[in-house]
Amino acid sequence: MLKFIVQKLHREGYRFVTIAAVITFILLLINNYLGLIGLVITIWVYYFFRDPDRVVINDENYLVSPADGIVS
Repeated sequence: MLKFIVQKLHREGYRFVTIAAVITFILLLINNYLGLIGLVITIWVYYFFRDPDRVVINDENYLVSPADGIVS
């Protein structure tokens, strides 16, 4: 269960998660409600940049599409 919640982060995502966390901290100093909104946005940014392990099925009956933006 913990592995589902805490996932690997893509290396490009660290910068955006850090920025969102700093903005969340600033919003938390201003108002608790704004800090809660910032926390939700930070969690969303974290899950947007997750890098899950992919399982490829080696069977001719399945079509596998590369969703990584790599043209092959």
